[in-house]
Amino acid sequence: MNLHRTPCRHKPLAPAIQRCCDARNSLLRELNANQPPDPGQLDPADLSRYGGVGALNFLRSQYDEQARERTEAAYCFAMPDPSTRQGVKDFIACILHGMTLDVFSHHKASMLLTGARVALAGVKYTPAPSKEKANIDFSEENEAQPTA
Repeated sequence: MNLHRTPCRHKPLAPAIQRCCDARNSLLRELNANQPPDPGQLDPADLSRYGGVGALNFLRSQYDEQARERTEAAYCFAMPDPSTRQGVKDFIACILHGMTLDVFSHHKASMLLTGARVALAGVKYTPAPSKEKANIDFSEENEAQPTA
């Protein structure tokens, strides 16, 4: 099923996903308003102005490919920054939602998910600051305690 030209009409989801859907939907509204006419809706006189059915079908396929690229870019630019653990989770959620909408090619989605795995590995094992690195001197506390 080809959903890349279908706007999201679901109830509001997580804020990050909703931001991606809103960016894509606003661009789809603009693109749908300016798309080339369907050859079946034109009379022969108007059809010749576009160069015939073949030329109009080619024009529509070119327009469709450009629209797909632009909606994918709008969706990607609205995705959250994967620099924190929560950001990576939201980033992955946006990718998965985009896959269900056919926003990304399989190759692009795979690359984005691989990048998310790398980002998650980078934020997952961030060591907590140790007492030694904080330069805290505990000697005064030990001196004040009575010895037994």
